[in-house]
Amino acid sequence: MRLSKKIWVILATILVASLLLVQTSPVYADKETVQETVINALRDVAGIDVDKYTVNVDYYDSSPTPGYEEKYRGEEGIRLTFKSNKSQFHIIAEYLNNHLTYMYLYIDIGSSSDVYYVNKLSEDPLIATQQVLSRLKEFTGNSVIADMQKIVDPAKDIGAIADKTVGNIKCKVYRDTSIYYPGDERCPVNGVYFMYSYNGAESPKSIGVHFEADGFFAGFHDAWNLYSVGSKEVNVSQEQAIAIAREQAIKAAEPVTLEFPFDRPVVAELRIANRDNSILLYPYWFVELPLVYPVDLSFYAWQLSIWADTGEIASSHPVGGYGVMPEPSDPSNNATSQNTINPFLIAGIIATVAIVGLIATVAVLKKR
Repeated sequence: MRLSKKIWVILATILVASLLLVQTSPVYADKETVQETVINALRDVAGIDVDKYTVNVDYYDSSPTPGYEEKYRGEEGIRLTFKSNKSQFHIIAEYLNNHLTYMYLYIDIGSSSDVYYVNKLSEDPLIATQQVLSRLKEFTGNSVIADMQKIVDPAKDIGAIADKTVGNIKCKVYRDTSIYYPGDERCPVNGVYFMYSYNGAESPKSIGVHFEADGFFAGFHDAWNLYSVGSKEVNVSQEQAIAIAREQAIKAAEPVTLEFPFDRPVVAELRIANRDNSILLYPYWFVELPLVYPVDLSFYAWQLSIWADTGEIASSHPVGGYGVMPEPSDPSNNATSQNTINPFLIAGIIATVAIVGLIATVAVLKKR
Protein backbone atom coordinates (compact mmCIF):
# COMPACT_ATOMS: atom_id res chain seq x y z
CA MET A 1 0.00 0.00 0.00
CA ARG A 2 1.37 3.41 -1.00
CA LEU A 3 0.97 6.25 1.46
CA SER A 4 -0.82 9.32 0.13
CA LYS A 5 1.05 12.61 -0.22
CA LYS A 6 -0.88 14.08 2.72
CA ILE A 7 0.21 11.23 5.01
CA TRP A 8 3.84 11.75 4.03
CA VAL A 9 3.40 15.42 4.92
CA ILE A 10 2.03 14.61 8.37
CA LEU A 11 4.76 12.01 8.98
CA ALA A 12 7.34 14.69 8.23
CA THR A 13 5.38 17.12 10.37
CA ILE A 14 5.41 14.94 13.48
CA LEU A 15 9.05 13.89 13.03
CA VAL A 16 10.32 17.43 12.54
CA ALA A 17 8.08 18.73 15.31
CA SER A 18 9.48 16.27 17.82
CA LEU A 19 13.05 17.07 16.74
CA LEU A 20 12.53 20.80 17.09
CA LEU A 21 11.17 20.77 20.62
CA VAL A 22 13.25 22.18 23.44
CA GLN A 23 15.71 19.70 24.88
CA THR A 24 14.72 18.17 28.19
CA SER A 25 15.84 15.09 30.05
CA PRO A 26 14.67 12.15 27.92
CA VAL A 27 12.02 9.84 29.35
CA TYR A 28 12.85 6.49 27.81
CA ALA A 29 10.70 3.41 27.65
CA ASP A 30 12.28 0.34 26.01
CA LYS A 31 11.75 -1.76 22.92
CA GLU A 32 9.34 -4.13 24.63
CA THR A 33 7.21 -1.32 26.05
CA VAL A 34 7.02 0.51 22.72
CA GLN A 35 6.20 -2.74 20.92
CA GLU A 36 3.43 -3.55 23.38
CA THR A 37 1.95 -0.05 23.06
CA VAL A 38 1.84 -0.29 19.27
CA ILE A 39 0.22 -3.72 19.37
CA ASN A 40 -2.37 -2.47 21.86
CA ALA A 41 -3.12 0.52 19.61
CA LEU A 42 -3.58 -1.78 16.63
CA ARG A 43 -6.10 -3.83 18.57
CA ASP A 44 -7.86 -1.10 20.56
CA VAL A 45 -7.87 1.74 17.99
CA ALA A 46 -7.54 0.10 14.55
CA GLY A 47 -9.56 -2.94 15.64
CA ILE A 48 -7.13 -5.46 14.16
CA ASP A 49 -7.04 -9.02 15.51
CA VAL A 50 -3.35 -9.00 16.41
CA ASP A 51 -3.54 -12.54 17.79
CA LYS A 52 -3.89 -13.84 14.21
CA TYR A 53 -0.43 -12.54 13.34
CA THR A 54 3.15 -13.37 14.13
CA VAL A 55 5.06 -10.21 15.00
CA ASN A 56 8.65 -9.36 14.16
CA VAL A 57 10.57 -6.26 15.25
CA ASP A 58 12.36 -5.07 12.11
CA TYR A 59 13.78 -1.92 13.59
CA TYR A 60 14.00 -0.06 16.88
CA ASP A 61 16.03 3.05 17.60
CA SER A 62 16.26 5.45 20.52
CA SER A 63 19.21 7.50 19.34
CA PRO A 64 19.16 11.02 17.89
CA THR A 65 19.00 11.69 14.19
CA PRO A 66 22.45 12.77 12.92
CA GLY A 67 22.63 16.53 12.94
CA TYR A 68 19.86 16.89 15.53
CA GLU A 69 21.70 15.63 18.59
CA GLU A 70 21.11 18.83 20.57
CA LYS A 71 17.38 18.66 19.84
CA TYR A 72 16.97 15.02 20.85
CA ARG A 73 14.45 14.45 23.63
CA GLY A 74 14.23 10.69 23.70
CA GLU A 75 12.21 9.84 20.60
CA GLU A 76 11.89 6.09 20.04
CA GLY A 77 11.11 4.77 16.58
CA ILE A 78 9.97 1.26 15.78
CA ARG A 79 8.94 -0.85 12.79
CA LEU A 80 6.96 -4.07 13.27
CA THR A 81 5.94 -6.63 10.65
CA PHE A 82 2.73 -8.64 11.10
CA LYS A 83 2.32 -11.88 9.14
CA SER A 84 -0.69 -14.17 8.78
CA ASN A 85 -1.73 -16.91 6.39
CA LYS A 86 -3.36 -14.43 3.98
CA SER A 87 -1.87 -11.00 4.58
CA GLN A 88 1.20 -9.15 5.74
CA PHE A 89 1.60 -5.55 6.81
CA HIS A 90 4.09 -3.47 8.71
CA ILE A 91 3.74 -0.61 11.16
CA ILE A 92 5.97 2.42 11.55
CA ALA A 93 5.49 4.29 14.83
CA GLU A 94 7.13 6.86 17.06
CA TYR A 95 7.00 6.97 20.83
CA LEU A 96 7.95 9.96 22.98
CA ASN A 97 7.74 10.40 26.76
CA ASN A 98 5.48 7.37 27.21
CA HIS A 99 3.20 8.56 24.45
CA LEU A 100 2.51 7.15 20.97
CA THR A 101 2.84 10.20 18.70
CA TYR A 102 2.08 8.44 15.41
CA MET A 103 1.30 5.03 13.96
CA TYR A 104 0.96 4.16 10.26
CA LEU A 105 0.12 0.89 8.57
CA TYR A 106 1.46 -0.32 5.21
CA ILE A 107 0.06 -3.46 3.57
CA ASP A 108 2.80 -5.59 2.00
CA ILE A 109 0.94 -8.75 0.94
CA GLY A 110 -2.76 -9.01 0.21
CA SER A 111 -5.22 -6.12 0.44
CA SER A 112 -7.12 -4.28 3.13
CA SER A 113 -9.93 -6.85 2.83
CA ASP A 114 -7.47 -9.59 3.86
CA VAL A 115 -6.69 -8.03 7.23
CA TYR A 116 -8.11 -9.81 10.29
CA TYR A 117 -10.28 -7.70 12.57
CA VAL A 118 -11.92 -8.00 15.94
CA ASN A 119 -13.65 -4.61 15.72
CA LYS A 120 -13.37 -3.27 12.18
CA LEU A 121 -13.73 0.44 11.57
CA SER A 122 -16.32 1.71 9.12
CA GLU A 123 -15.25 2.50 5.56
CA ASP A 124 -17.32 5.69 5.76
CA PRO A 125 -14.78 8.39 6.72
CA LEU A 126 -17.18 10.26 9.00
CA ILE A 127 -18.26 7.18 10.94
CA ALA A 128 -14.67 5.90 11.05
CA THR A 129 -13.49 9.26 12.42
CA GLN A 130 -16.18 9.11 15.11
CA GLN A 131 -15.08 5.59 16.02
CA VAL A 132 -11.36 6.42 16.06
CA LEU A 133 -11.89 9.46 18.28
CA SER A 134 -13.91 7.39 20.72
CA ARG A 135 -11.24 4.69 20.82
CA LEU A 136 -8.37 7.19 21.05
CA LYS A 137 -10.07 8.90 23.97
CA GLU A 138 -10.25 5.57 25.77
CA PHE A 139 -6.73 4.57 24.71
CA THR A 140 -4.96 7.84 25.58
CA GLY A 141 -7.21 9.31 28.25
CA ASN A 142 -6.91 12.72 26.57
CA SER A 143 -10.00 14.68 27.64
CA VAL A 144 -9.66 17.24 24.80
CA ILE A 145 -10.93 14.57 22.41
CA ALA A 146 -14.39 15.09 23.91
CA ASP A 147 -14.49 18.54 22.28
CA MET A 148 -13.41 17.02 18.96
CA GLN A 149 -16.31 14.60 19.26
CA LYS A 150 -18.68 17.57 19.56
CA ILE A 151 -17.71 18.45 15.99
CA VAL A 152 -18.14 15.03 14.38
CA ASP A 153 -20.86 13.29 16.36
CA PRO A 154 -23.81 15.50 15.26
CA ALA A 155 -22.70 15.55 11.60
CA LYS A 156 -24.62 13.74 8.86
CA ASP A 157 -21.79 13.63 6.31
CA ILE A 158 -18.05 14.30 6.13
CA GLY A 159 -18.50 17.60 4.34
CA ALA A 160 -20.46 18.99 7.29
CA ILE A 161 -17.43 18.94 9.61
CA ALA A 162 -14.98 20.74 7.31
CA ASP A 163 -13.74 23.98 8.93
CA LYS A 164 -16.08 23.54 11.90
CA THR A 165 -14.83 24.76 15.26
CA VAL A 166 -15.55 24.08 18.92
CA GLY A 167 -13.71 26.47 21.20
CA ASN A 168 -10.11 26.58 19.98
CA ILE A 169 -10.37 23.35 17.97
CA LYS A 170 -10.76 23.54 14.20
CA CYS A 171 -11.51 20.55 11.98
CA LYS A 172 -9.92 20.22 8.55
CA VAL A 173 -10.94 17.58 6.01
CA TYR A 174 -8.32 16.75 3.38
CA ARG A 175 -9.07 14.93 0.13
CA ASP A 176 -6.94 13.15 -2.46
CA THR A 177 -7.28 15.33 -5.57
CA SER A 178 -5.14 13.14 -7.83
CA ILE A 179 -8.22 11.84 -9.68
CA TYR A 180 -10.79 14.61 -9.45
CA TYR A 181 -10.56 18.37 -9.21
CA PRO A 182 -10.04 20.17 -5.89
CA GLY A 183 -13.38 20.79 -4.25
CA ASP A 184 -15.00 17.80 -5.94
CA GLU A 185 -16.89 15.83 -3.29
CA ARG A 186 -15.97 12.62 -5.12
CA CYS A 187 -12.35 13.05 -4.07
CA PRO A 188 -11.66 10.41 -1.39
CA VAL A 189 -10.95 11.65 2.12
CA ASN A 190 -7.38 10.92 3.19
CA GLY A 191 -7.23 12.87 6.43
CA VAL A 192 -9.33 14.50 9.14
CA TYR A 193 -7.33 16.77 11.45
CA PHE A 194 -8.37 18.52 14.64
CA MET A 195 -6.05 21.49 15.16
CA TYR A 196 -5.58 24.00 17.92
CA SER A 197 -6.53 27.34 16.39
CA TYR A 198 -6.98 30.97 17.35
CA ASN A 199 -7.76 34.05 15.28
CA GLY A 200 -8.40 31.65 12.42
CA ALA A 201 -4.81 30.40 12.40
CA GLU A 202 -4.06 26.69 12.31
CA SER A 203 -1.23 25.04 14.20
CA PRO A 204 0.76 21.78 14.40
CA LYS A 205 -0.84 21.11 17.82
CA SER A 206 -3.25 18.51 16.46
CA ILE A 207 -4.73 15.03 16.36
CA GLY A 208 -5.34 13.44 12.98
CA VAL A 209 -7.03 10.37 11.47
CA HIS A 210 -5.70 9.10 8.13
CA PHE A 211 -7.21 6.96 5.39
CA GLU A 212 -6.34 5.35 2.08
CA ALA A 213 -8.48 6.01 -1.01
CA ASP A 214 -10.59 2.89 -0.43
CA GLY A 215 -11.58 4.06 3.05
CA PHE A 216 -9.01 1.86 4.78
CA PHE A 217 -7.81 3.29 8.10
CA ALA A 218 -4.11 4.02 7.61
CA GLY A 219 -3.18 5.41 11.02
CA PHE A 220 -3.25 8.39 13.32
CA HIS A 221 -1.00 11.07 14.74
CA ASP A 222 -1.24 12.78 18.11
CA ALA A 223 0.82 15.96 18.44
CA TRP A 224 -1.59 17.67 20.81
CA ASN A 225 0.60 17.48 23.89
CA LEU A 226 3.82 18.31 22.06
CA TYR A 227 3.09 22.04 22.20
CA SER A 228 1.88 24.83 24.47
CA VAL A 229 0.77 28.34 23.54
CA GLY A 230 3.49 30.95 24.04
CA SER A 231 1.54 34.01 22.95
CA LYS A 232 -1.74 34.97 21.31
CA GLU A 233 -0.77 38.59 20.74
CA VAL A 234 -1.08 39.90 17.19
CA ASN A 235 0.70 43.25 17.22
CA VAL A 236 1.39 43.31 13.48
CA SER A 237 -1.71 43.73 11.33
CA GLN A 238 -2.31 41.97 8.03
CA GLU A 239 -1.94 45.29 6.20
CA GLN A 240 1.38 46.00 7.94
CA ALA A 241 2.71 42.55 7.02
CA ILE A 242 1.83 43.12 3.35
CA ALA A 243 3.48 46.55 3.43
CA ILE A 244 6.66 45.09 4.92
CA ALA A 245 6.75 42.40 2.22
CA ARG A 246 6.49 45.12 -0.41
CA GLU A 247 9.31 47.11 1.19
CA GLN A 248 11.53 44.03 1.39
CA ALA A 249 10.96 43.18 -2.28
CA ILE A 250 11.62 46.74 -3.46
CA LYS A 251 14.82 47.00 -1.43
CA ALA A 252 16.13 43.65 -2.69
CA ALA A 253 15.48 44.52 -6.35
CA GLU A 254 17.15 47.95 -6.35
CA PRO A 255 18.02 49.57 -8.68
CA VAL A 256 15.51 47.64 -10.78
CA THR A 257 11.91 48.84 -10.42
CA LEU A 258 9.39 46.11 -9.59
CA GLU A 259 5.81 45.96 -10.77
CA PHE A 260 3.01 44.70 -8.51
CA PRO A 261 0.14 43.39 -10.65
CA PHE A 262 -3.42 43.80 -9.41
CA ASP A 263 -4.82 40.83 -11.33
CA ARG A 264 -3.18 38.31 -8.99
CA PRO A 265 -4.31 38.05 -5.37
CA VAL A 266 -2.06 38.74 -2.40
CA VAL A 267 -1.86 35.85 0.05
CA ALA A 268 -1.73 36.99 3.68
CA GLU A 269 -2.46 34.25 6.21
CA LEU A 270 -2.09 34.17 9.97
CA ARG A 271 -0.37 30.95 11.02
CA ILE A 272 1.11 29.48 14.18
CA ALA A 273 4.52 27.88 14.73
CA ASN A 274 7.08 27.16 17.40
CA ARG A 275 10.26 29.24 17.38
CA ASP A 276 13.73 29.08 18.89
CA ASN A 277 13.43 25.27 19.12
CA SER A 278 10.86 25.56 21.89
CA ILE A 279 7.56 23.83 22.60
CA LEU A 280 5.79 27.20 22.63
CA LEU A 281 3.61 28.36 19.74
CA TYR A 282 3.47 31.92 18.40
CA PRO A 283 1.45 33.57 15.62
CA TYR A 284 3.08 34.77 12.42
CA TRP A 285 1.95 36.22 9.10
CA PHE A 286 2.75 34.41 5.89
CA VAL A 287 2.60 36.80 2.92
CA GLU A 288 3.02 36.01 -0.77
CA LEU A 289 3.06 39.24 -2.77
CA PRO A 290 2.72 38.89 -6.57
CA LEU A 291 5.27 40.88 -8.54
CA VAL A 292 6.90 41.31 -11.94
CA TYR A 293 10.71 41.49 -11.99
CA PRO A 294 11.54 42.86 -15.45
CA VAL A 295 15.07 41.43 -15.46
CA ASP A 296 13.81 37.87 -15.04
CA LEU A 297 10.09 37.22 -15.53
CA SER A 298 10.37 33.77 -13.95
CA PHE A 299 10.27 35.42 -10.53
CA TYR A 300 6.59 35.85 -9.76
CA ALA A 301 6.25 36.71 -6.05
CA TRP A 302 7.92 37.71 -2.80
CA GLN A 303 7.32 35.62 0.33
CA LEU A 304 7.58 37.01 3.83
CA SER A 305 7.13 35.35 7.22
CA ILE A 306 6.98 37.77 10.13
CA TRP A 307 6.20 37.04 13.78
CA ALA A 308 2.90 38.74 14.57
CA ASP A 309 3.67 39.33 18.23
CA THR A 310 7.15 40.87 17.89
CA GLY A 311 7.35 42.08 14.29
CA GLU A 312 10.60 40.18 13.77
CA ILE A 313 11.10 38.92 10.22
CA ALA A 314 11.64 35.16 10.13
CA SER A 315 12.19 34.86 6.36
CA SER A 316 12.00 37.08 3.32
CA HIS A 317 12.80 35.92 -0.22
CA PRO A 318 11.69 35.78 -3.87
CA VAL A 319 9.75 32.91 -5.42
CA GLY A 320 10.44 31.51 -8.89
CA GLY A 321 13.51 31.43 -11.09
CA TYR A 322 14.85 28.94 -13.60
CA GLY A 323 17.63 30.76 -15.43
CA VAL A 324 21.41 30.61 -15.30
CA MET A 325 23.83 32.82 -13.40
CA PRO A 326 23.59 36.35 -14.83
CA GLU A 327 26.66 37.95 -16.30
CA PRO A 328 28.45 40.57 -14.15
CA SER A 329 26.97 43.27 -16.37
CA ASP A 330 23.44 42.05 -15.76
CA PRO A 331 21.45 44.56 -13.63
CA SER A 332 20.21 41.75 -11.40
CA ASN A 333 23.81 41.24 -10.29
CA ASN A 334 23.75 44.53 -8.35
CA ALA A 335 23.95 44.37 -4.60
CA THR A 336 21.21 45.88 -2.46
CA SER A 337 23.81 47.14 -0.01
CA GLN A 338 27.53 46.89 0.52
CA ASN A 339 28.75 43.27 0.68
CA THR A 340 25.14 42.00 0.27
CA ILE A 341 24.31 39.95 -2.80
CA ASN A 342 20.96 40.55 -4.45
CA PRO A 343 18.67 37.63 -3.49
CA PHE A 344 17.26 37.55 -7.02
CA LEU A 345 20.77 36.68 -8.21
CA ILE A 346 21.13 33.93 -5.63
CA ALA A 347 17.72 32.51 -6.52
CA GLY A 348 18.57 32.54 -10.21
CA ILE A 349 21.33 29.99 -9.70
CA ILE A 350 18.94 27.17 -8.95
CA ALA A 351 16.27 25.62 -11.10
CA THR A 352 13.30 26.54 -8.95
CA VAL A 353 13.09 28.62 -5.81
CA ALA A 354 10.31 27.42 -3.54
CA ILE A 355 11.67 28.23 -0.09
CA VAL A 356 8.85 28.24 2.46
CA GLY A 357 7.99 30.11 5.64
CA LEU A 358 9.93 29.77 8.81
CA ILE A 359 13.59 29.20 9.57
CA ALA A 360 13.17 26.16 11.80
CA THR A 361 9.70 24.88 10.88
CA VAL A 362 9.65 24.72 7.09
CA ALA A 363 8.57 21.08 6.99
CA VAL A 364 5.94 21.63 9.67
CA LEU A 365 4.12 24.56 8.18
CA LYS A 366 4.13 23.78 4.52
CA LYS A 367 1.70 26.02 2.62
CA ARG A 368 -1.45 24.07 1.80
